[in-house]
Amino acid sequence: MLLALAWASPVAGQSTQPVWWPPLSLYGRPIAQPYFDFPTWARYSSCRPAPLAWGYDPFVNYNTACDGTDGYPSVACPGDFVAHRPYNWYASADFAPLTLDHLDGHALARIGPTGTVILSTEDLRTEFAPGGKYTIGKRIFDCYRIEGTYLGFDTWNDQRIVTNNSVNSLGGIGNLSTFLSGFTNPITPGLDGANFASATIHSNFQSGEINLRYWGDMPPGPFDVSLLAGVRYIRIAEQFTFDSQADLPAPGGTTTDFQSNVTNDLWGAQIGIQFNCLVTARWWFEFDLKGGIYNDHVGLRNSLLVNGTPSLNTDTRDRTAWLGDLTLLGHWQMTPNWSVRIGYQALFFNGLSLATDQAVSPQFTNNLGPLNDKGKAAYHGPVLGVRATW
Repeated sequence: MLLALAWASPVAGQSTQPVWWPPLSLYGRPIAQPYFDFPTWARYSSCRPAPLAWGYDPFVNYNTACDGTDGYPSVACPGDFVAHRPYNWYASADFAPLTLDHLDGHALARIGPTGTVILSTEDLRTEFAPGGKYTIGKRIFDCYRIEGTYLGFDTWNDQRIVTNNSVNSLGGIGNLSTFLSGFTNPITPGLDGANFASATIHSNFQSGEINLRYWGDMPPGPFDVSLLAGVRYIRIAEQFTFDSQADLPAPGGTTTDFQSNVTNDLWGAQIGIQFNCLVTARWWFEFDLKGGIYNDHVGLRNSLLVNGTPSLNTDTRDRTAWLGDLTLLGHWQMTPNWSVRIGYQALFFNGLSLATDQAVSPQFTNNLGPLNDKGKAAYHGPVLGVRATW
């Protein structure tokens, strides 16, 4: 029916237009192009009224623009009719599982103080954890958008266990040296000479941000650019546990339980840029790049239990952390107001305080060393969801 209207509804003094021109009734709404297609040249021609940048021409009096008559909306501000730019409100909901990569690994247990590493923080697998990404925004003042985004609630859990029944240099059973002694040579009885060691990680990530986007002035063609400035809050909470058992010193042996709990509360500002490239009337790619500097309020709690005797060290510091955030998405417009999207996102942190990086000083002097805030981590994973405009 819409196709018939587009074909059969000429304006006085004008000839009937080709079927790939959308009907006037769609003005003010994003168009999905379920009924017609546009020729390739139409996305690049400058002899058209606005919005030029995306090649969608809602005006049937096409020739008047070519004759020099002006009065159409500026191409810099998209007006009310653009392919995938929202007219008023827009929202998206995505399934966004993330993988956590701690980019720096540390040895936890060796065969002997200088032997092969058989347990490290890199053995703790923090692969895809389910999470979501949700955005809602509104176009304001023609060229601007204000939007909020939540990313999370991803949680990772993993445990690794190693055992050893070899005879150690002191005549005990077990030849595992651990990071708790600093891999001392000769071995430290109880902290080394272990026959059992285990490591456990529990990590959680969530993020919330509010951004203002500005549409840039682009010449005719398939490209769209917007600039971003905003604020963001990120919370990263981790718990790392290391347990070991040794039959040294005789006769009772040693059971050691170490636990580090760290929270990173990051508040900061970010800037960014977004590129869009129109491939067809219904298909476009989006690349979003953001970077920010954050104040990281770190809370640290290290606890140690040796044969039932506890010790505790706590610390609170403010540090500086950095974040780079990249997202690449492909959009497919299904209806005038709905599109599906699929892609990949990655967040890179530098300057975090990670639980796997914190430890008591060698041989348990009960003195908390300097807070390790040199941690690097990457959170990345696929994105699959829907987007609506109204």
